Amino acid sequence: MIYNFLFFKAYKQVIKSRNFDEFPVFGASIYVTLVLILNLLSLLCILERNKIVSLNDLLHSYLRYIIPITILFLVWLYYTLITRRTNIIERLNKKQNWLYNLPGWLVFFIYYFTSGFILLLTAMYKNNDWIFG
Repeated sequence: MIYNFLFFKAYKQVIKSRNFDEFPVFGASIYVTLVLILNLLSLLCILERNKIVSLNDLLHSYLRYIIPITILFLVWLYYTLITRRTNIIERLNKKQNWLYNLPGWLVFFIYYFTSGFILLLTAMYKNNDWIFG
């Protein structure tokens, strides 16, 4: 649900900015992919701290190029389906909550800031720093 909301806000923002006139879904997918990668990095930090996965192996191999491109392709493919995109946009346009009327840049600023803070906390947890020491 949160990714659909972020896609909706990014889609409206991309159409408003007219930077991706030919491919507004791809432009919105880039924003959603960045959010998804931040959340996945937070999860990977927790998994590395518990010795389930090694983040160094993932970041120092060729996978550091393949994984983000694959995620972007999958997000773009998910939202490219016309019925899914249309259903999301129509459903969220009908909502009259104050949250749905917030500007897109503000929504992304809040979400990126929150995700970055969570990533900072999980990185400190991974390295056994600050309050986790």
